[in-house]
Amino acid sequence: MKSIQPVHTRRVSVQPRELTIGQVRDLCAIPYRYEQRTITTFLRHCCEQIPRPAGQPAVTDPLFWSVNERMNVTVYYLAAVLDDGPNFEIGNGHLSDYLLAGTDYVEAAAFEFQGKPCICTPLHGYQAEAIETLVESGRLPKTYASWQFGVMAACVRDEDEEPLAYSTPVAYAEALLARIEKLMGVPESDFIDLFDCYSDASMALQHHVHAVFNHQGVLAAQVSEPDAEKGVPELGYARFHPRRGISRRACELVEADDEQAG
Repeated sequence: MKSIQPVHTRRVSVQPRELTIGQVRDLCAIPYRYEQRTITTFLRHCCEQIPRPAGQPAVTDPLFWSVNERMNVTVYYLAAVLDDGPNFEIGNGHLSDYLLAGTDYVEAAAFEFQGKPCICTPLHGYQAEAIETLVESGRLPKTYASWQFGVMAACVRDEDEEPLAYSTPVAYAEALLARIEKLMGVPESDFIDLFDCYSDASMALQHHVHAVFNHQGVLAAQVSEPDAEKGVPELGYARFHPRRGISRRACELVEADDEQAG
């Protein structure tokens, strides 16, 4: 069994454990393209909760962690189990090129749009899963725009507006789709202004990693400064899929036969 350091952040205290072969089977039964669903299952399998001091927030269900918090714990696991860890290679760079040191969860960031006070919040696991399901099921096109519309519908609201409530995955996805459709009815010039305001404010929400989006979902952007003289290259986006920490032999054994088995 491989040793993994505990993770303690503002809202999360967990001890990751190496996956069992049965848990590997469960993860590999989820199609690779459903990354957020895989991450939720992975974190529930591998994380043992550590009691937190009285009065400190404790969010125990990874579904309600931010996507940044989810990537952070996944990274701790990968750093421990990969052969080239802890600062494992990512393309021409390394894990350290993607980590925001000294940062932690931010509840919300305020901004103003057309004279109205608004807020944006981090994207959380249940929200990312809902967007992923809408995209992968074909109810939204598999594009960057669909993910960005989904994130804005989930995370942007007027200051006095209640957040979209979560009850079940299906109900939340339907409610989110209605908000996306309403957002798509905003006049072009107004939407671009809203997008720019949101984009500026959302920079204050980044923690652990700099979360960005493309047509496949949530990724991490490079945070190190490219410098050819110092040997720091300009890097692409990084994806921290739990399957990266599962050996190819284990994937073959449990018949994870899609194109990205391990």
